Amino acid sequence: MKIAKVNFNLISNHRKNKKKYFFNTDIDGLEKGDIIVVDSQGKEQYANFLGYYDGQKEATKSVIRKASIEETNEYWTMVENNLLKYPLYLSDDIYNQYRFKFKNNFSTSKEEAILKLTRNVLLSNNFTKGKIIKNNHIFNYGTQEITVKGNEIISVRTDKSNTEFNMSDERRKYIESKLNIFSFGESNSEQYRIQPPTKEELTSKGFTNRINLTSKQTVESLNEYGFSNHHEPTLYFCKMLIDEISFNISIEKKSLEIKNIDVLDEDFLQPYDYQRILMNDTNHKYARMVFDKVDDILNKLQNDGVIEGYIKGMYV
Repeated sequence: MKIAKVNFNLISNHRKNKKKYFFNTDIDGLEKGDIIVVDSQGKEQYANFLGYYDGQKEATKSVIRKASIEETNEYWTMVENNLLKYPLYLSDDIYNQYRFKFKNNFSTSKEEAILKLTRNVLLSNNFTKGKIIKNNHIFNYGTQEITVKGNEIISVRTDKSNTEFNMSDERRKYIESKLNIFSFGESNSEQYRIQPPTKEELTSKGFTNRINLTSKQTVESLNEYGFSNHHEPTLYFCKMLIDEISFNISIEKKSLEIKNIDVLDEDFLQPYDYQRILMNDTNHKYARMVFDKVDDILNKLQNDGVIEGYIKGMYV
């Protein structure tokens, strides 16, 4: 029995994810970058194979199988959808590498560079081949070599050894439309600006304290409006926005004070921080769509007399 080293999030919305896990396996011939299916907390989950562990190690769970072609395609589709929602992070140092090393990019803004480099990863000739060096993914887009760890680009350099392009015009147009690359400078970008909050405007949980229930609301009126009460101390309101993104408000039943305002990515069981994305890039298409949906819901709640204090563009 061998021990396999794996990582669940080599490409993810987690910056610089370095955590490795160990699983028993009797599968020979696995190669670094292979997608495998493992037993994780009693259910099957995709993982990146990083190599066989040479030392002494005890593992309690096992690799179930090497992913089939269909499962591998499903995995990379999940990665693609994640990158379209969460474009890759770019530090100032790597941004300047990109500006100075690659022709015609000196005046490119950081926001546009993030989208262009994310596009280049998605259109790279080895996007679904899992090229891994030192637990980092390496992507080749023409003469550009992009190194990614977690959700962060950690290197951009020139590599002229492999300049193959194999993407279709249709795929390029699809990726660029999803990332909204060509919308920089649009006249309507101002309406998507988020006003950064002051420390005094935030609760201890990080949402605004400027939005409150109106004084006329009661437990009965909130229940009638559509708030659920499955958990006795809490009144809960949820609306799906687009895809698996949801808007949520939790109310303390006893005090009728707002406990939480969240926009959640149900696929990844975590917040979808559309406001941070728009603070960095007011032209991000997906974040704009979420902004519009949240604005519609909060306006309706306010117009219906449920809440007060909401202003479009405020940090929620």
